[in-house]
Amino acid sequence: MKALECIFIIFILCLSLISQAQNKIEFRDTLSDYEKILNDNIDKEVLEMLDSLDFEKTSMGLGILEFINIDSQSVDKKGFKSHSICQCYKIQDTIFIANAIGFMAGLGSIIKINSIDSTYESSIFFATDDVKQHKFKENEELIADIEVPLERNNLLISKQSEFSNQKDIVGILEGVSIEFYEGNNKVKLQVRSIFKCKFEDYNILLKKEGKKKN
Repeated sequence: MKALECIFIIFILCLSLISQAQNKIEFRDTLSDYEKILNDNIDKEVLEMLDSLDFEKTSMGLGILEFINIDSQSVDKKGFKSHSICQCYKIQDTIFIANAIGFMAGLGSIIKINSIDSTYESSIFFATDDVKQHKFKENEELIADIEVPLERNNLLISKQSEFSNQKDIVGILEGVSIEFYEGNNKVKLQVRSIFKCKFEDYNILLKKEGKKKN
């Protein structure tokens, strides 16, 4: 589990968020019934299987990720909804929340929050394991691994959440991506990312490691 955790973090940190307008987090009471949201959207067998992995001993949490192609000119309107794995951690003044499906190849959402003023940026990513299948413009070459900003987005965080080390963060990101291409098919995704993960303050961890070395 630790190896998976490290690979997941390194991959997320390697992605660079494209600049977008600064948005403010909204704190709501309505997100407190997270367990009901999971039970309504994920099969019981899947929940039992994930429970057996004992997420309580890691910083990882369980989420739901939903993408729907809403491009008006697209011939492919398919979407999907799936359970996902999420992580929340702080490095210096930045909080990262990643909610993803897959291992070496996969897809997910990333939120980057400024802990000083509660503004944030968000995007979705596709990790393709070096397979070139996306591009931003019709006349461009296909590329592997793409990160797509959300042009409209709203981040709701439960008022019960605590941005303190080892405390739970519960939230929902909803938004719409800019247009991009999957192969020659134009895509504009409506995104819903639900997450609950244990907050990890890496600043505390780094301080502890520094003291050990001294």
